[in-house]
Amino acid sequence: MPTRRQVETLQTLLQLFGDSPAGVHYTTLARRMGVSKWAAYDMLRTLEEKGLVERHCHTAKKRARGGRPRLMFEPTREGIAALADALGDEGGEPEWTSVSEALLESIDTLTAKEA
Repeated sequence: MPTRRQVETLQTLLQLFGDSPAGVHYTTLARRMGVSKWAAYDMLRTLEEKGLVERHCHTAKKRARGGRPRLMFEPTREGIAALADALGDEGGEPEWTSVSEALLESIDTLTAKEA
């Protein structure tokens, strides 16, 4: 069971992921949550160890400047399910199961388009 802070991080990551299907950089998450970029990175790594998020390197097709690929994070199916369970346990809206299923379908669709 994720902690309250982990649930908050997952929830924010999921919101940002909806706007950025390529993944979310930890600095974007940090700004949204009002924490340092290192705190956000550490939390994402903890969630990754638990199998609730995954990371990958993303290189833009046309980079304005040179540089390294960016580390991007996205929720896993297990992360979405854990978030739905945690929000349900906290008295969240009962339709979280259907919301969770819709989000999983959206992620599957986005993943299929990228492949």
